[in-house]
Parts: sequence; structure tokens; C-alpha cells
Amino acid sequence: MGILQSLATLVFITCIGLYMYYFSRRQQKGVVVRLWITVVVGLAAGLLSQILGAVLGKVQWSSPIFLFGVVIYVVLLGLACRKLLEVLPRRR
Repeated sequence: MGILQSLATLVFITCIGLYMYYFSRRQQKGVVVRLWITVVVGLAAGLLSQILGAVLGKVQWSSPIFLFGVVIYVVLLGLACRKLLEVLPRRR
């Protein structure tokens, strides 16, 4: 489980780097879809890392900071998925 959490954290950090790269190139054709896919994957990896931290006992489930973080991740993930679904039809 610890390795899975490390992998999720690595994916999250990689997505941050890819987001900065795609954000700087957002005027090019087709980059906006990749940008939003990167955001969705990064948020999902961050959420997974948070949950695995609680499963492994590094964070308490009842901690207000943990619960607030999970709620923020879920809300942002929902908004990013909605934006991705809006951008995809325009691409085709």
C-alpha cells in the first residue's frame, strides 16, 4: 500500500509539471484537451494518495483537515470532469 501511495504521489507531481507545460502552450491546437485530462488525472491521483494515507494510518479519518482536503479534491475533480466534457465536443 505504501508503494501505491508513493506511485499516486509521483503521478500527482508529474501532472503538476505537465499542467505547467501545457498551460504555457495552451494557444496551440489540441493542447486544451490534454491540459484538462492532466488536471483530472492529477486530481484523481491526489485524492487516491490522500485516501491511501488514511488507510495506512498516517492520517486519521476523523481529522478535519483530512476531511476538508478530500471534499476539496472531490469538488475540484467534479468541476474538472465537467470542464473536460465541455471541451471534448468542441475538439471533434
